[in-house]
Amino acid sequence: MSDTFTFRSRFNSLYEESGLNQEDFGKKFGASKSQVFHWRNGGGEPDSEMLKEIAKVTGVSVDWLVGKSNNVDTNPQKNPDLAYLSRAGDKMTPDEAKKLHDLAALLFPQYFTGDDPGESK
Repeated sequence: MSDTFTFRSRFNSLYEESGLNQEDFGKKFGASKSQVFHWRNGGGEPDSEMLKEIAKVTGVSVDWLVGKSNNVDTNPQKNPDLAYLSRAGDKMTPDEAKKLHDLAALLFPQYFTGDDPGESK
């Protein structure tokens, strides 16, 4: 599977960001309070189906969660507007995509830095 320390660290970050207690955090993706406690304290990892559910609910990729990637790769499906933009972006020419990027950077400069269109704060 993956590095258990990486999973534990990333799972704990998601838990702490949620502001929920262990029971309520686990309920979001169908885990018990004891499972959340177990995973938070380095007692292994969830099975692949549970990993997928945790990733889906928290908006991260499974690869990031288990340490196979350093790219969080948030899930645009959590936000229907972002999902719509993502689908529209898939149909755009490179010039159209650049125009959309430039417009978004003008409207929301706090999320864009440097010259790299994929780079964000």
